[in-house]
Amino acid sequence: DFGDPGAKPLAAGQSCGSIRQELDRLDARGTQSKVEAATQGKKLPPAAQADVNRYNDLLNSYLGARCHV
Repeated sequence: DFGDPGAKPLAAGQSCGSIRQELDRLDARGTQSKVEAATQGKKLPPAAQADVNRYNDLLNSYLGARCHV
């Protein structure tokens, strides 16, 4: 498999379940639409941008650790 590095370990204190819960909480606050706005280059208020950054970090951890498989 083309040099796949494999699943990345999660940060201390994180689990697939805890990341999923936090992603769900951010989703409930409408973060997904903020992520889409940021992706389209829209300027977001600092609090919204912080949510977007957190969401992206969590999603990268979640996918990197192969929680989705």
